[in-house]
Amino acid sequence: MRSARRCRPTHAITTTPRIIAVRIRAWLPEEIGESLPSATTAIKNELETLLSEYGAQFSIANKCKLQHFLAQAAEESDGLSDMTEDLYYSKETLLTKYPHDFSETDPNKFDPDDYAGQPQKMAEFLMGHDPILGNTQDGDGWKYRGRGIL
Repeated sequence: MRSARRCRPTHAITTTPRIIAVRIRAWLPEEIGESLPSATTAIKNELETLLSEYGAQFSIANKCKLQHFLAQAAEESDGLSDMTEDLYYSKETLLTKYPHDFSETDPNKFDPDDYAGQPQKMAEFLMGHDPILGNTQDGDGWKYRGRGIL
């Protein structure tokens, strides 16, 4: 695993979208191999196409930023093997991951048995009716759960 480091600023004169696209195409094979070793050829090709086209628009203008993007994508999607947010929690996981919200003994907290193994209910608990996320209606937590690589 690579050590964390800051990306150096990229000089505006060398970062036209066309130049960035050429650079991304040159860097991608090695970087995808390191960050996403289990990615299929189809996914690698799609990433190359999308990053070459939109990389400059999202400031992925140097190798370091590309590495950061791919590492984040790999982490969020379990190496591109899972494209939907996993909200299926066991009772034990709820008690461990959300101790401030769930308890088997505290009457002021939620009972983990009521939420364990129920991803839709967990989506509503975690993200439903959250105005910061824009979820204002019943069912929005599940409807707008995470999908894709980020």
